[in-house]
Amino acid sequence: MQNDDPTNYPKPHLQPATREMDRSKEELRALTGALLHAQDDERRSLARELHDDISQRLAALSMLGDQVLRNLSRNPEIAQQKIGQILAQIGDVSDHVRSLSHRLHPSLIEDLGLTAALRSLTQEFGEREETDAAFFAKDAPEGIPVDVATGLYRIAEEALRAIAKHAGKVHVRVRLIGFAEGVEMQVSDSGPGSTIENHASGFGLAAMEERARLINATLDLQFSPGQGATLTVRVPEFRSK
Repeated sequence: MQNDDPTNYPKPHLQPATREMDRSKEELRALTGALLHAQDDERRSLARELHDDISQRLAALSMLGDQVLRNLSRNPEIAQQKIGQILAQIGDVSDHVRSLSHRLHPSLIEDLGLTAALRSLTQEFGEREETDAAFFAKDAPEGIPVDVATGLYRIAEEALRAIAKHAGKVHVRVRLIGFAEGVEMQVSDSGPGSTIENHASGFGLAAMEERARLINATLDLQFSPGQGATLTVRVPEFRSK
């Protein structure tokens, strides 16, 4: 007996759509995993700096304090010298803690805007990596929404991290350019190696792409052998919140 129930007939036209949905889910899971992986890497890096650097500096300050106490009465000149060293090291620790704080949450974005935050990020990168790093801004708009500014800042961080990991001592340029109702950011290096391109094959690019998607931006990576790489993030339009 023939079954005329239409619900029993195969629906081949639904299969491509189903496969597309499954693939989109897999890509979303991969991007989410990549972003979480990048965040975990950053947390591990911060933990290492807190343990290996800050804790050692505090231990050194404690030792200097002991030396001050031992020489305070019998040799005040040495005690005074040690106090000077303590004050200098306290300043260094304060600067380093402020840098770590910016990496956890770039408060400069909310206080002074994206331009100042990117300039500070670029300067800190150059000092930390002991390389030539410069920031340029042209017609940078005011009132960039915090979510857009934070997304661009985090992408710049990831790109600079890639350069530090793969490029070595190179010339680095970060640019912020305003146009019409949008903004464009570029991070470029002069490294002969693959630099950003090398890192892009891993979790770094996936994290940057996901951040770009969240702020409705396009992300383009261009690499010229022997001339370095340029990462361009373009936000075609935004509205101040």
